Amino acid sequence: MRAGIKEREFPFEQPRPAFALHNEAFKIRGRAAYSDPAFLDPELTALGIAQCGTLKPSVEAIQDSLDLVVVSPLRRTLMTAALAFDQRKGTPWVAHELVRERIGKNTCDKRRALTEIKQEYPSIDFAHMTHEDDVCWTPHHRETPAEMAKRGLIFLEWLRGRPEARIGVVTHSAFLSTLFGEVLDCHEPDMKRWFENAELRAVRLHL
Repeated sequence: MRAGIKEREFPFEQPRPAFALHNEAFKIRGRAAYSDPAFLDPELTALGIAQCGTLKPSVEAIQDSLDLVVVSPLRRTLMTAALAFDQRKGTPWVAHELVRERIGKNTCDKRRALTEIKQEYPSIDFAHMTHEDDVCWTPHHRETPAEMAKRGLIFLEWLRGRPEARIGVVTHSAFLSTLFGEVLDCHEPDMKRWFENAELRAVRLHL
C-alpha cells in the first residue's frame, strides 16, 4: 500500500520517543516485559530524560520554522515532546491516535485514560481523540503490518488536508518503519533504517 498522489510538498520532522521503562525492562526480561501490566503506558527513564536533553538543541534549530507538532498520545512520546520542544514558542500541538505505536497485546502500547492525559498536558489539543478509554487496544490481537500501513495511509491523507506547511511528528519506531517502508514511495535508504530512541530525522514529503 503506497501513497501515490502528489499534490503537496512539505518538510516533515519526526523524532522517536526517548528510552522508557519498558525498554529498560526488555534488556532484563526480553519481550515478556512488554505485556507486563506494570508497564502500561510507561514513562521515560532517567536515561530517556537525558536523551531528550541531548535532542533538544537539534529540535531548537528547527522549531521556529514548524507550523504544527503532532504527537502520539502515549506517555513516552508526550514526555519526549514536552522535554525536547519548547511549547512557549506558540506552535500548536495536536495529539492523534493515528501516530501511535503498533497497537494490541503489548501493555506498554496501551494508553491511559484521556482525562488523565489531558490533566497532565492541558496545552495540547486532544480534539481528535473522542474516547476516554483506549478502544484501539486489545489484549488478543496485535495490529498486523497491513493494518498499520492502512493507518499510516489514513494519517498521510489527514496530513495532506492540513493547512500547515512544515510539521513535526513525535511518533514511534514501528509506525515510522511502516510509513517509510510500506506506505510511502521512499527511495532514501536512511529513512527506512530503524529509528533509535530520541532520534530526529527530516524528510520532504510529496503528497
